[in-house]
Amino acid sequence: MLINPLKKKSDFDDERKENPERYRARIECNPGVAEDAFFKNTAALNRSFKTDLPNPIDPDTGRFKSWFMCKDDFARFGHVDLAKNRDRAAVAFVHPYDMSRREEKTEEGKTIVVEVPLIAVDFITYFTAVPGGEVDFEKVRTMILEFVDLRGFRIELLTFDGYQSVQMRQIFESKGITCDELSVDRTRNPYEAWQDAMYEGRFISYYVKELVEEEIPFLIDFKGRKIEHRMGRGKDGADAVAGAVYNCVSFGYVGSLSFFAE
Repeated sequence: MLINPLKKKSDFDDERKENPERYRARIECNPGVAEDAFFKNTAALNRSFKTDLPNPIDPDTGRFKSWFMCKDDFARFGHVDLAKNRDRAAVAFVHPYDMSRREEKTEEGKTIVVEVPLIAVDFITYFTAVPGGEVDFEKVRTMILEFVDLRGFRIELLTFDGYQSVQMRQIFESKGITCDELSVDRTRNPYEAWQDAMYEGRFISYYVKELVEEEIPFLIDFKGRKIEHRMGRGKDGADAVAGAVYNCVSFGYVGSLSFFAE
């Protein structure tokens, strides 16, 4: 499916020959078609990322747009992915805006009905270092604190991938934000929680070009053990979203507090 009405499919023949995976993802809107792709349901993927939803991040400044303010009492769940080589970071926050029910099988084979959240993305953003430099983690901290202090959002849980995140966690905890460690690389659970939500129509986000076109199509199911990316690709943003979704879903199962303010 070609999106740009001013272009013909034949205009992209060179790209199709040079990089067929990117061509399928970007031009045909058909990411994840490889046999080992983690997200194979392209219809669910296209349905989940809405081009008509506004991006709260100004692409020129990387800051929140002026209209982006909290107008509800929903709890927020976030995850920060800090790259091991310190040249890149990604942050994602989501919230449950409603609940739905589904049937599940217990270990004993019994069928039970559980409640699962309908999840909406608040924002997804990337921080990239200048060539040869490192990410300015102060900018990461500042943006998250602005999300709370100036924009009025209530963070219920914020997790980090564990890489040199102790100091950052301490700063947020001093502000009363509950923090924890979550390694998206060591377990499939975050990605499976995100996949379930997406495939069941319980995940919605504004369209994030880098995430949808450059990361998700190239996520692979590595021998059924973990989710990896293809050579030369990244998954910082995908890791951040998977972690945030997992926090939201896990919190719902634990049920220690309400998703929603009383």
